[in-house]
Amino acid sequence: MFFFFFKQKTAYEIYQCDWSSDVCSSDLTLLNNYLTLNVMNTIIKSVGLKSMSDVESVKKQIRPLLSLLRKSAKELNISVKVILGGSLAKGTLLKDDFDVDVFVAFSKKYVKEDLSNLLEKILKKSNLKIDKIHGSRDYFHVLIDNIVVEIVPI
Repeated sequence: MFFFFFKQKTAYEIYQCDWSSDVCSSDLTLLNNYLTLNVMNTIIKSVGLKSMSDVESVKKQIRPLLSLLRKSAKELNISVKVILGGSLAKGTLLKDDFDVDVFVAFSKKYVKEDLSNLLEKILKKSNLKIDKIHGSRDYFHVLIDNIVVEIVPI
């Protein structure tokens, strides 16, 4: 019969390298220096993500929508910030199945108003074909160059 005794480390005994059994934080510097854009694109393609140039191309397709939403809100005197979010903002779009998330952030003066209704006014002013999706807060789908864009009021 064998007995093994292990001493549990206290917070004062834990070193920076103890945060993971596989990777020491000092190794991350070497890893970052090694991973060039080409290597990153190879990895991205192998796990089913779009390349960085594809991501930039989708962003270019979406920018006019963001500008149109800002313009329509301004014409209606509705104070908003239009923010690109989700996987497009992070650069992690899936190759074959993705949508684009756009958040329309309303100023605090609209705290007591129905943000979905305000957003719908902005979208109608923009003359976009919209589909209203019902949820805890309604949001909208817009199709731009065969890309589904979810526009969410926040």
